[in-house]
Amino acid sequence: MKKLTPLLILLFLACDKDVQPKVFYSKTMEVIPESPTRDLDQRIRLNAAGHLDVKTPVGWTPLPTKGLPVEKIWPNLDTPEPVPLSGYSEGPGLYLGTFTPRGAFLSADRGLTWTKILQKETLGGGAYLTAMAIDPLDPKHILVGTSFNGLFETRDQGKTWIGLISHYWTQSLGADYWEQVHSLAFSPASSQEVYVSLGIKGEVYSLDLLKKKMLPLTTLPEGTVIQSLGPVTIGEQENLEVRTQTAYWRWNRVLGEWSKLGDRPQRSPWELKKATRMAQSANKHGIYVSANQAAIPSLLEGHLKMMKDHGLNALVVDFKDDTGVLVYDSKVDMAIKADAVRIRLQVPELVAKIHEAGFYLIARVVVFKDEKLYKFNQNKYALWDNSTKKPWGFFKEYTHEETGAVSYVQKEFWVDIYSQDVWDYNIAIAKELQELGIDEIQFDYIRFPSDGPTSRIVNRFAIPGMTRVNALESFLKKARSEISSPISVDIFGFNGFFPMEYLGQNSPMIARYADAISPMFYPSHFSQDFFGKTPFLDRARKIYEEGALRSNLMNNQNVHVRPWIQSFLLGDERQFSDPDIKTYLRKQLEGSQAGGGNGWLLWNAANNYYMVREDLSSFKNGPE
Repeated sequence: MKKLTPLLILLFLACDKDVQPKVFYSKTMEVIPESPTRDLDQRIRLNAAGHLDVKTPVGWTPLPTKGLPVEKIWPNLDTPEPVPLSGYSEGPGLYLGTFTPRGAFLSADRGLTWTKILQKETLGGGAYLTAMAIDPLDPKHILVGTSFNGLFETRDQGKTWIGLISHYWTQSLGADYWEQVHSLAFSPASSQEVYVSLGIKGEVYSLDLLKKKMLPLTTLPEGTVIQSLGPVTIGEQENLEVRTQTAYWRWNRVLGEWSKLGDRPQRSPWELKKATRMAQSANKHGIYVSANQAAIPSLLEGHLKMMKDHGLNALVVDFKDDTGVLVYDSKVDMAIKADAVRIRLQVPELVAKIHEAGFYLIARVVVFKDEKLYKFNQNKYALWDNSTKKPWGFFKEYTHEETGAVSYVQKEFWVDIYSQDVWDYNIAIAKELQELGIDEIQFDYIRFPSDGPTSRIVNRFAIPGMTRVNALESFLKKARSEISSPISVDIFGFNGFFPMEYLGQNSPMIARYADAISPMFYPSHFSQDFFGKTPFLDRARKIYEEGALRSNLMNNQNVHVRPWIQSFLLGDERQFSDPDIKTYLRKQLEGSQAGGGNGWLLWNAANNYYMVREDLSSFKNGPE
């Protein structure tokens, strides 16, 4: 790639006769091959690193990043790097826009310098930016789309933003969640008409800003997510070009017909180590068993028989539990000093037994929720409470039935997610388990706390310029560099359903380092208004089907989506009849299978799998 000075780039763009672009659109990050048969991705693109290139007479040239955000991720903790961009939008003249999930930026000199026009907190509700469009007739008029908060508009170049939910109400998923906006583009002929791509099946809508209506326009024959779109004027006719993961398409607005412009090169094969891990971890269908039950031969035998009788092939066992206790004879120095070792399992015997039965053994390692490390060395690694000036905790209030006395009991103990010592401690445990013959390491509670007075938390090990997502990525990146076995990560259900950063979990980021993710799509944990119009039992299937499908699309098939299945009942579910109990589990498994999930795991904290009433082999999705 040739490099030009910023001055030469600006002179080229200023002299370019075609500086008024024909196409206005936003796009997602990837390298796009050139093609003379289309207009999309011909003048500007995002390269593989997520940085903007511009086409000049000497070829693709990287634009400067002055004014764009930077971040810190291990191992480059002392040297900030540019944040990968998520998309861009061309505007009139030399105007150019770009965005990350956390903010939008505008350039009036075609990308030589940038000004922030939106910080995601302005939009509220944990907004995560997914699209951007600049009005080709007025650069002060800009739209942004989000993963689940809908559309937002500014007419004063970012000084004020308003939500467009009234234009968008037909796209509600319930519980104040809205269908994801994948791409936006203004019509070159009107500031009031906007093309919007939504959903997971290639739907394109026409949004009339004046009439506040959004009407379905067309659906892509390929029936998949539209990554970018842009109107293209051919003669006097305005058509629409789109790009998906596999092809470029053009829609003739007059004829209402789609034509394929060409296929796109498919993703490069995984490198050998990744491909090996993906093969090892594929198509695992199993249950969770606590260390206490795994340590009792009769109980373990019962679970193994249940697995064999019902067509399962994987077992998840606690090796570092929710209290930070290591349940085997660990030799990790910090674990011994923190008095965290409580030997319940003889690992060599357990590994041999599980493998002899033909099953795959997954070690559950609870990472940042850790009472033992929290209390170690005078709370050196504990999260801190800015109000009490003491270690932070989540406490529950209890009132004595007879005396009325009130007491407070700490329920959760969290360590500092930014601490490199904490990262190294958990990685050392994972490496030790790998050496003991465990097949896969499953990291759980790899997130920030969700309960208690979280606004008072102080991270004493925080690194300036490092976000929550950066901290978790740094841990995973370092873990990946030291662990050769498959790694899986448990995530919140909504974090697998939409791209977001809730509690620091970002699914596409995790997919770069993990081989499997296990979203907890538990129907009882979603608000009852979410898909609320769907009958209760059918809703369970819909949540898992859409969740698995969306997660696969969001992560570009780069990780196994292996959901946790709700194998317990809550609230009114406890009144289910036996047939409903069987159906409730079956619906979840059907949904995961239909959505392209690669394996699944049954969760019941008490290890009581009373909901399993039939052979589950038919819900497998591939050879073992």
